[in-house]
Amino acid sequence: MKYLRHLRPNATLILAIVAFTLLLLFSLQVSPPTCKVQEQPPATPKALAWPTPLTHPARARCQANTSMANHSDFAKQPKNVRDFLLYKHCRDFPLLLDVPPSKCAQPVFLLLAIKSSPTNYERRELLRRTWGRERKVRGLQLRLLFLVGTAPDPHQARKVNWLLQLEAQTHGDILQWDFHDSFFNLTLKQ
Repeated sequence: MKYLRHLRPNATLILAIVAFTLLLLFSLQVSPPTCKVQEQPPATPKALAWPTPLTHPARARCQANTSMANHSDFAKQPKNVRDFLLYKHCRDFPLLLDVPPSKCAQPVFLLLAIKSSPTNYERRELLRRTWGRERKVRGLQLRLLFLVGTAPDPHQARKVNWLLQLEAQTHGDILQWDFHDSFFNLTLKQ
């Protein structure tokens, strides 16, 4: 019986909580909303036009940092790690595939830039048909872009690049740069 006395709540505290809850519920029903809900989305600024791209002279390919090969454990590393160590200083790569200018001609509210491997055609197609589908939501435009590199194997890269060109002509949503697409190069897709 001693323990039940400690578990019995204080009647004053219960009365205060009930009164506060009733006041809160009553004030929510009576008071008008403090902010107006717009029926239409705000007008998109007309000044959001993409600047014309600057023309750059052809870039020389980035040269390997051969001083890394002098490290004692360099030859023991897997090929993808050796490639990363030789070329980790390279940050500017030529663009192989670009999107058409009409892709960003009108103001875009949300741009989904998705990093993808060059061989993941099925996954890209699935995204285009589901949540990544380009559409207007409440009058605001959603766009989709896939960021890809090239396949590491030169023979496979020729075939995959040709297929990517066809995919880019069909969908117009692929940006491809001339670097090997690998885990170590994910940060280059920006």
